[in-house]
Amino acid sequence: MPSFAANGYLTELLRALEAESDVREWSGLFDAVEPLSRALGKYRLGLGLTWYDADGGTRRAQLTDRGRRYVERLRETRDRDQDRVISGSARCPTPSPSPSLPPRTPGPRTPDGSPC
Repeated sequence: MPSFAANGYLTELLRALEAESDVREWSGLFDAVEPLSRALGKYRLGLGLTWYDADGGTRRAQLTDRGRRYVERLRETRDRDQDRVISGSARCPTPSPSPSLPPRTPGPRTPDGSPC
């Protein structure tokens, strides 16, 4: 990834952290920002970033106490895989005969999609 793209992603990630928004889009960068956040927190520092691109545009972002606390909360939240066994039987609904209505199509189905 070119450095200009990486800096654009980094500034967007820092903005999302400061806003306490969803950061799944930047999951690849998040693992690199987390140690940076810890180091800044250790010395009670903030980070201000200004990126000037070749077209004259400017991107600014910061990582303050608020963003660092959000990083900590996100790190504490971990996905867990769990195996669950679900048992039971699938029953097809019994259509009530109605002389005035034509039969339903395509007909009742079991949970796996097969016809009853």
